[in-house]
This record gives sequence, C-alpha cells and structure tokens, in this order.
Amino acid sequence: MSKCWLVPQMTLKLVKNRGPSMSVIGGISSQRGLVHYDIITESNNAENFEHFLINLKKKCDGNKVLLVLDNLRVHYSKKIQYLFDEKFHQMFLPSYSSKLNPIELLWGYLKKKWA
Repeated sequence: MSKCWLVPQMTLKLVKNRGPSMSVIGGISSQRGLVHYDIITESNNAENFEHFLINLKKKCDGNKVLLVLDNLRVHYSKKIQYLFDEKFHQMFLPSYSSKLNPIELLWGYLKKKWA
C-alpha cells in the first residue's frame, strides 16, 4: 500500500524592493594599507567616483600613485580623465580578472566578517 501525502498550497510573495543600494570605494597601498574609502548610499556613478579620486589624490599628496582599476563603466568616464597626470596614473585589469586586483582581498575579508 502506497502512502499519499497531502501538501497544502503555498503562496510565495517576493519582495520587489531590495532596499537602498550601498557601495564602498577604496584605495589601498602596499606600504600604508587602506589609504582612503568612501561609502555611497546609492549606485556608484562618475560623480561619486570623481569625488573619491579627488580626495584620494589629496591624501597621496603628490606621491606617485598607480590606480589598479577593473572594467566598471565609471572607471572609463571622460569626466575623471583630467585628474590623471605624471604622478597619478591608472591601469586597467583585463576583463574578468578581479582576483588580480589587490583590494578584492580586502573586500572579501570584510564581506566574510560582516556576514
């Protein structure tokens, strides 16, 4: 004799609004550790990234800086190109190579601690 289980119907309601977005932008140095960060309570855009770069450049006070950037669209913005000069350089990683970006280790650690 086989058993038959009666399963009640269930309705699953999905939340459409995930809540506010939050982004963290950071700059680290192999000598000094975390140099500068910004917490943005919205999606990252060219204006937010420009603000971050201006403050990072001030903190680095004329020292040579090489920014290792991934392929986020705001990193290519024409709006920020005026900030780069002989002492403040940018270098782009190849696509899909986030493990080559040193700050990803920090983000992974922080996410693990926060969760």
